[in-house]
Amino acid sequence: MAWLERFGSRCPPIQLKDMDAAGDFAPVGGGRFDFARILAVAEGLGVDGCIVEQGLCKDSPFDAVAASFRRLKRVAPALVETL
Repeated sequence: MAWLERFGSRCPPIQLKDMDAAGDFAPVGGGRFDFARILAVAEGLGVDGCIVEQGLCKDSPFDAVAASFRRLKRVAPALVETL
């Protein structure tokens, strides 16, 4: 959070990724990071979008990205654009 609060206004889109308790990549919102808090701070700083980086995951990468999108849309709809 300190990094985002310090530099977030310089990064119109921010990159998001999540990790589970074991340190493995997880779909955004399905791991240990508090994305409601992160995205609230980001919106307050004027960040206008986000990019999901999905590293290696246990399930299909397409399913992981879809899960990330659904969770982000619920938490911060203003930062999520539909294609």
